Amino acid sequence: MAFLCFGGDRYWPMTSKVGLLRAPLSKVARRMVTLGRGSPWSLREFDNLDNAMAGLAPFRFCAKQARFAVSTAGSEWVVVLDASFPGGDIKGFMSDRAQLDLRCEFVAVEWMPKSTKSLASATFVHYKPGESGLKLFSRPRHIDRRWVQTSDQDGRWEFDASGDPQPYEEFDKYEVRRKAERLPLDLLGRYLAAVGIPVDKDGWLSGPVIAAIREPFGGNDQQWSSVVELRRLCGYPEDRIPTDLVRL
Repeated sequence: MAFLCFGGDRYWPMTSKVGLLRAPLSKVARRMVTLGRGSPWSLREFDNLDNAMAGLAPFRFCAKQARFAVSTAGSEWVVVLDASFPGGDIKGFMSDRAQLDLRCEFVAVEWMPKSTKSLASATFVHYKPGESGLKLFSRPRHIDRRWVQTSDQDGRWEFDASGDPQPYEEFDKYEVRRKAERLPLDLLGRYLAAVGIPVDKDGWLSGPVIAAIREPFGGNDQQWSSVVELRRLCGYPEDRIPTDLVRL
């Protein structure tokens, strides 16, 4: 199973960490990294995600090197992806940018099955400005953001939820005995659909794309130029997206 709106398995596992912001592409691009005097980051435009990835490859594995803001077909959503997978922080950093800078609706999903390079986790984040009675110029609070996550913490699974529960949530799933099964992939898809993301729409990531790029920082000497190569480096199957966080 895969969400067709994110290219299905075409870009996975880079789409294992996805941030969505309901804001103009140019504004999102300026906020997805730290820009300005002395910043190592610069912005570059491409027609679509395929051209952006091909134009910037090869990528150093796990290095801070490229982040993509991708416009979508027929909607106000902009999707943010990071080439540093399994590193890179989208759900936290971009959620803060949505709340503190852009004041826009934000959604994030994370589906990271256990691999040789990362611990397993599944996350859903949703923030809508002004939903909790905030005044126009007041500072947003993290309590106004709904965050649900199940994660492997060095061999011990933990389930956490913060913020106000949303009416579309399936709360019975949070009571499943095995914590690794409390946020299954199909449930994340239903949550995305509930907030207006067309999970069954192929070609939704239409472009154009603004990429934030820099000289590779961190990571190691291994490189990848295609998602198949990235899957190999992560230890994931080459032909499918695992639907179990623990068993590949």
